[in-house]
Amino acid sequence: MIRVKRLILFDGFRESKEYDKLLYLADVAGTDIVWVHSGFELKDGKTDFSVLYPFAGYNPVDPNNASLVMKVNLGDFSMLTTGDVEAEGEEMIVSKYEKKIDLKVNLLKAAHHGSSSSSTDELIDMVDADIAIISAGKDNPYGHPHKEVLDRLKEEGCDIYRTDLQGCLTVIPMAKKIRVMTYIQPPSKATICPVR
Repeated sequence: MIRVKRLILFDGFRESKEYDKLLYLADVAGTDIVWVHSGFELKDGKTDFSVLYPFAGYNPVDPNNASLVMKVNLGDFSMLTTGDVEAEGEEMIVSKYEKKIDLKVNLLKAAHHGSSSSSTDELIDMVDADIAIISAGKDNPYGHPHKEVLDRLKEEGCDIYRTDLQGCLTVIPMAKKIRVMTYIQPPSKATICPVR
């Protein structure tokens, strides 16, 4: 069993009834709750987490747009985690941060299982990732990931890894390289991707 020490949640949903069961289970497990919005920074050992989105006071109609988007830095390795954020949230991120801070990353966790409602050209261009990971169930009823997203990522030059095809993915940052290990197809494949 994995013990979760800390649960990080968007503070705009602090009063949401949808969180009641989650908050109860966290309390029972002794898990700390950290409420955040953009601008919040966390440090855990050598890893820095910068919350980029959602913005303070934002009240999205679609709960997917309350997904935390964080830039994670570990030495020379960086990644952007996007949760299920939709195009509306991505457009807000691009608008706020374009030409203000460097959002280029080595690895992009594609939003919303590779849905065409996310992973916009503008965000993909802005992060300029070497690798994209898409978390989607095999033969899912939504057809994730969508072809449009795969095409956008390929056009950007990303090496794409998909849990629906390759199972569990393990990413190991190395000096000037990223090692990606897949669980299936082919079993235990390890790929070394040079960092641009």
